[in-house]
Amino acid sequence: MVALNGQTVESLSGETFTVIADGQTVSIKDGFGVAVNVIDADVAASNGVIHVVDTVFHGGGAVR
Repeated sequence: MVALNGQTVESLSGETFTVIADGQTVSIKDGFGVAVNVIDADVAASNGVIHVVDTVFHGGGAVR
């Protein structure tokens, strides 16, 4: 997981997120500087793979 630390990823809507890996904890930070925690990773879905987070991202930041 350490290799992921600092990596940037782009959402389908074109927003950029930064991965923060610290030991066994992985968070994702949006462009507003709000970080959310990844609760479960690599969950198989009918249309691909998802990561479950503890907060919902939306255009103005995250909502808990």
